[in-house]
Amino acid sequence: MRTSILLSTWIVLGVCVWAAAQDRTAPGRAGGRAPAVALSPDRDASAAPTPIPGVTDKLGLEEKRPSELLGDRFESETAGISFRPPAGSKAVRQSDQDHVIDYTDDDRGWILKVTRAKLAQPMPLQTIKTNTGERMGLLDYTVADIQKEQPAAEVLRQEIINVGEYGVGVAALRFNIGSKRYLRQQGIFQATETLYYVFSLTTPAAKTGPAEANADERLAAETFKAMLDTIRLLDRSWIKTDQVNRLFRTRALFLDWGDKGGKRIKDAIVPEMWLRLMRDGKDVGYSYVSEEFVEGKDARANPGRAFDGVLINVRSRTMEGTTQVDIGSQMFSSLDRKHEDWANVVNVVTNKGLANEDKQQTSEYGFSELKMTRVVDRSVERDPKDPKAPPGRDVESYKLSVTRPGRKDTRATAEMHTPSVFYIPQAVGSMLPRLVPLKRPITYLFQSYVTDQHEVILRYVDVGFEKAVQLGGKTVRAIPISDRVRLEGVPTIHYMSPDGAYLGSVNEEAKITILPTDKATLEKIWANRLDLKRQEIPKLENTPESTSLSRPQGVR
Repeated sequence: MRTSILLSTWIVLGVCVWAAAQDRTAPGRAGGRAPAVALSPDRDASAAPTPIPGVTDKLGLEEKRPSELLGDRFESETAGISFRPPAGSKAVRQSDQDHVIDYTDDDRGWILKVTRAKLAQPMPLQTIKTNTGERMGLLDYTVADIQKEQPAAEVLRQEIINVGEYGVGVAALRFNIGSKRYLRQQGIFQATETLYYVFSLTTPAAKTGPAEANADERLAAETFKAMLDTIRLLDRSWIKTDQVNRLFRTRALFLDWGDKGGKRIKDAIVPEMWLRLMRDGKDVGYSYVSEEFVEGKDARANPGRAFDGVLINVRSRTMEGTTQVDIGSQMFSSLDRKHEDWANVVNVVTNKGLANEDKQQTSEYGFSELKMTRVVDRSVERDPKDPKAPPGRDVESYKLSVTRPGRKDTRATAEMHTPSVFYIPQAVGSMLPRLVPLKRPITYLFQSYVTDQHEVILRYVDVGFEKAVQLGGKTVRAIPISDRVRLEGVPTIHYMSPDGAYLGSVNEEAKITILPTDKATLEKIWANRLDLKRQEIPKLENTPESTSLSRPQGVR
């Protein structure tokens, strides 16, 4: 079992950060603003598709209706696009925000990849002549790139078509990989000269003979043609409006957290929690969580941290089949959220108890600080005390470093990030369901660091209405809190009682349920396999990041 499975349980718990992606508003079209609504028609499912010159008419297709060739419509508000994939294919979601979606059909050996290409410099779809020469188009560039990898590739088609008022570059090639032959059809949908959507369908091809002589290739060509006709751009203007409104509410929430020296965070501390990790109703693991308030002035009890804050220790274990995953974590955040450090150690044992048993350990260390930074701003007046300095203003910004050393390497290079002021430390993120108001439905937006993706990403949190829910075989009154990574991420639902007690969490896609329990129950379930001792976390030595939050000189 991969370590990400256990990390996903931390997401469900709110113990490990689960965040949402940096969604961007739709860019404008070349020479103007992109239309806010889809301008490509969604054709009637009963209408017969028109032939595509050079491919479908050449192959002599027996044209089928799109309803027979295509599946249900896929929409991605994040990517800003919608289309109907080949019928019978299975969606495979990707974590990369520019990798929109994959569809696979194992029975037919079909693979569809849909990606979003954001170019740093404008590039036309079709090669054009200018006064200084030629500007290569993305279609010609793509075909040349494929031919570079596959010099013997046979180009069946390379032309520009229209889908609605948008241009689409279409290429079809046949090539060999090893002893197998494939047909690749590429559709490059142009939104602007810097934003393209690339549809790549790879299907098996006949080893010999022309494409038109093979029924499977004819079907693949007809399906691809029908799919291109269904592509639509989506209106994404509401996303920015929603994000702005959420951020206003998040800013107000931060003021509440900071009131009276961080009393809200301090009051939310729960000294001990024992948690059952269940999949499909079966116990697969457990977590023990301890939280405590630490004083910055107490150098003996709080070495290395000069700020009042919350310290959280987590010990989690999952056991499924012959794989055991143990994760030990320590997270600290100052009450003002300006200083944090955390460490995770993951131990994975595969084929446990067998002759080929294998053990692996990975670790991660994170540090962040919120500081005032001077940025250049030409709209403000120069400082009269320093007229030679460029005009500027002070802004708050986080500096975040994450290091993943090898087991024997404590000098690994840090991965650097610059989160916004809406970033929340790992420790605060683990307590988040207990820190949001429950009196009325409300939505928030945060930034958090996500270990699996090595990114600082947006985290959407929605507080719902109180209702009756089933948890652990019982009906209880609870307030659901939806917590998801990225705009379209699969949500984990945390359930809180009306008086603020944690009742459990459910992730439907992972089929994981988390239920609070007690030590005696865990001992009864796991017997001699229960291990609640704290994970020993090796120190990260001799790096600037390891001492960035250390106690200032003169503080003892």
